[in-house]
Amino acid sequence: MLRLALVLALLVSTRLWAAGMADVARQVRGLALDPEECYRVRDLNFSKDDIRFFLTDGYLIFAKPIQGVRVAAVFVADVEGGDAEVIVFPPHRSERMSLASFTDSPNLNDHFKTAVMIFSDQTGAELAAQIRSRADLSRSPEAGLLLVGNWSGAARNLAASFEIRLVADLLSLRRTTSGFFYAGVGGRHLGNFDLIRDPRLREQITIGQINTRQDRVFFDVWTSFESRAFRTDERRVADDEFQLRGFRILASLEPSLHLRGTTTATLKAGPDTDRVLSFDISRRMRVTSVRVDGQPAEILQRESLRANLIRSADNELFLVLPSAPLQPGRDYQIEFEHEGDVISESGNGVYFVGARGNWYPNRAGQFAQYEIAFRYPKTLSLVATGSVVGESTEGDYRVTRRRTPTPVRFAGFNLGDYERATISRGRFTVQVCANRRVESALEPSPSPVVVLPPFSGRTNRNPGSVLTIPDPPRPNPIARLQTLAGDIAAALEFMADRFGPPPLPEITVSPIPGSFGQGFPGLIYLSTLSYLAPKERPAIARLDAGSLMLSDILYAHEIGHQWWGNTVTTAGYRDEWLMESLADYSALLFLEKRRGPRTLESVLE
Repeated sequence: MLRLALVLALLVSTRLWAAGMADVARQVRGLALDPEECYRVRDLNFSKDDIRFFLTDGYLIFAKPIQGVRVAAVFVADVEGGDAEVIVFPPHRSERMSLASFTDSPNLNDHFKTAVMIFSDQTGAELAAQIRSRADLSRSPEAGLLLVGNWSGAARNLAASFEIRLVADLLSLRRTTSGFFYAGVGGRHLGNFDLIRDPRLREQITIGQINTRQDRVFFDVWTSFESRAFRTDERRVADDEFQLRGFRILASLEPSLHLRGTTTATLKAGPDTDRVLSFDISRRMRVTSVRVDGQPAEILQRESLRANLIRSADNELFLVLPSAPLQPGRDYQIEFEHEGDVISESGNGVYFVGARGNWYPNRAGQFAQYEIAFRYPKTLSLVATGSVVGESTEGDYRVTRRRTPTPVRFAGFNLGDYERATISRGRFTVQVCANRRVESALEPSPSPVVVLPPFSGRTNRNPGSVLTIPDPPRPNPIARLQTLAGDIAAALEFMADRFGPPPLPEITVSPIPGSFGQGFPGLIYLSTLSYLAPKERPAIARLDAGSLMLSDILYAHEIGHQWWGNTVTTAGYRDEWLMESLADYSALLFLEKRRGPRTLESVLE
């Protein structure tokens, strides 16, 4: 029986492989409910590890199969006395507390009238088998026709929201064990909420809700934990499917600052390497071609909205299907062509690269060495991860080549019209770049024109004369450049004495609009507000706490990330707070040395 199941799985996967990703994706986007596969169900119960569903009374309709595999179903309790229930008991006290903070209950127990289910695991086959084994559950195509009209759109939209994952799983030989399950439930008390069971994640169960705050859509995670099978070691999370190393990136910036790049890397296939490879890249970049060992590969890059919200990622996944399966243990050369607009302008010649997104294809921030060549307009200055190993001019362009002497997790860059200050401290060099002008948002508003009223007294002033008020002084981001460079060099030296050498011996700091920073290996984005004297900053940033943060803590915190996040990293997201905590701790140690314990105590308060 097991041998037959494996043969059937192989036949289905082989048929899907022959179809290609584009064809499978087209079928996912055209998903439709099947009126001939609609059933009146009573007391139909099933579980997804810790998630238990009880379909008490209603209709269950399946979607039409995609080359033999059903990937969606809809339940509607639209009958007299119709009902369904979902129950989840989080295993950890912390997760029960988290769930209670959203739902006022440590356990999830809600009745619902509707549920749209998207899945790439065995859910469809399991439910169909259970229905066939029950003589009391009958097919109802008449009700199916009504449900098709009312629910096909919702099922199709949700399937498109998981398009990338569905295509990857449908083309996988391990679909039956690594496929996911999703249910969008309309709860009687909790409203619409989502339940996900995904064996590819470190925490397989996630429950939450789409929310909006300050015009931003995001996914509120109510609770997230390892499922029972993984907690009891019946199953384990698969290792990384493959490793990437030896990045070589050729990047060209057009006068419009449109970026075109070619990224080549060595891909080492692991024992769990699947037929379809997934990578991360910024939503602002498009991958136009991929070759594996010189052979063209198929690409699928489409927005999977709900999946990306649940991942809470600033990048989006794209898929690569090589022309032949990769052999475990072998090295392959993979080459990507990609382009996009990751550079934004804030006015007055102030530019910045989109933060927290990959401008080149990558995979989970693995450590690797980089060789990068940038071609860019010579009227601008460009900074990037790595040491400069060559520079030349080609007409109106400058070409700079960089290399990292040790493996790093990410490579970043920034550009602008910079003034620079360089300080060497022993084995380390700090270069701080400042914009020559502040961005438009920090420019002071021009003084109003005041027209004086007519005056009838004895005066030489003409009626209706104009009073000229001088404009306020313009903030100068260069004035504190040398001071800031000295402070950053002192912080780097202080931390290197305590934590060992940073990942790269050269640290470049460049400005980025906003009130935050970000630390790449050897490259730091620092808020443009940190460059200004306190009196030149916006009013809210002149308050004691804000001023201290921008003048003394933010740059030291980002220097701390050279160790915490770029030299040392964590195994999973639950521990990522440690990187921020240790960067804060490092900055506070430096603050205490410079300002004394009283300032430190006031900051802690």
